[in-house]
Amino acid sequence: MSVDIREYEVFKKARNLLFEIYKITAAFPKAELYGVTSQLRRSMLSVPTNLVEGARRNSPKDFLRFIEIAHASCDEARFLFEVAIELDYVNDDPERVLCQFEEISKMLKGLDSSIRKSHGINL
Repeated sequence: MSVDIREYEVFKKARNLLFEIYKITAAFPKAELYGVTSQLRRSMLSVPTNLVEGARRNSPKDFLRFIEIAHASCDEARFLFEVAIELDYVNDDPERVLCQFEEISKMLKGLDSSIRKSHGINL
């Protein structure tokens, strides 16, 4: 089942957003280093990491499980980013970043659906 996930747009977008999150969180208050900063970075890191791990699994069902984990991590990162916005930690254009979360989320759902369809896996 192994696929080269690094060629998929969803992986590329998640990887790019990961680096953007690292840059944005570098400006967060030092008091948040082990709080929102760390949690946001870790949850965003989990998105492309789980795609890489899942793509290396031997079955479509395993890959789907890792896509589900990546999707949950994307939702978690988005929530933490929204918290950071409310705390006035985000200096950049937050709407642009929120749109990236939304796009990645839709792409993960599409990848899930595509794999289910191509392998005859029912919900």
